[in-house]
Amino acid sequence: MGARRRVSPVNGSETPVDESDAMTAGAYIEQLAHANPRKREEAIQRLSELGWEDTDGALGALLPRLRDPHPSVRAKAADALGSSADGGAAEPLIAALDDENREVRFRAAFALEQLEPAVDIEVRIRAWDAVVGLDNQNVYALCNLSLAHRESGNREVAVETAYQAIELHPEHFYPYLLVAHLYAEKGEREAAVRYYKCAIRCNPEHAPTYYELAELYRLEADYDSAVERYQQALDVDPDHSESYFGLGFCYNRMERYDDAIGAYTSCLELSPGHYVAHNNLGMAHRYRGSYEEAMECFKHALELSPDYAAAQLNLGDTFVVVSSARDD
Repeated sequence: MGARRRVSPVNGSETPVDESDAMTAGAYIEQLAHANPRKREEAIQRLSELGWEDTDGALGALLPRLRDPHPSVRAKAADALGSSADGGAAEPLIAALDDENREVRFRAAFALEQLEPAVDIEVRIRAWDAVVGLDNQNVYALCNLSLAHRESGNREVAVETAYQAIELHPEHFYPYLLVAHLYAEKGEREAAVRYYKCAIRCNPEHAPTYYELAELYRLEADYDSAVERYQQALDVDPDHSESYFGLGFCYNRMERYDDAIGAYTSCLELSPGHYVAHNNLGMAHRYRGSYEEAMECFKHALELSPDYAAAQLNLGDTFVVVSSARDD
């Protein structure tokens, strides 16, 4: 048998489990009852760092810490329960939404967002309502409440909540971004563009905002404007692969096939499993008459996604063209 391995609750990486970990976990579980609250906080932190698969009894030992006399310990416990992603923590975390401390409420609401299976959207709305009820200046709580209303389908309340966040924090980019999303979903392009630009003015270093604005232009077939915004996203984050994909799409439509090939190649260097990019790179090669290269790209797309109909059709059509040329 191979060595046991532990999965990190933070980034999913695997590391071998030292046999002493079980003893360490037991020691930290005992430390949860320490008279010093700082020691209890340390124990909670260490348990979450060990990894939940190898800390038997840790979840049950942590739940009572949500009722600890010290708010900082309660908040730390909520964080740890969220990192566990264990759906069994849902009810205790929901109860923590009535905590008199606003930080504990915020951490409990955030932890509920991380559980598997996911809690009902009504619970998430109630959670962020509870945070805002105690701390109506919390821009992150207002934004999460807006997102929850958006997910529930109540876009009007989602917009009103995001507007409330803008009024309280006009310098913060994210509420503007939320409003832009909502207007874009409603098809109100001019309003969406206006709020995307507000978000960019507040935070010109956030590549996804440029990308989303570029996507809006692309869907309207305004390829020149889309290219400009994709390039701005890449100026901020040269590794933003989807912006390269968007550039490739626009360049194909603009009949700038060499530029499209360059953009899709850059996308695939960052995201080699992007089968649609392989297919679209093949189309760029095909448009410029490089049929053999095009077929290789379509084959790569099908290796990654055998049922991808567009690549199947493109490969077949290109094969017919090549075969006909050989016959001639």
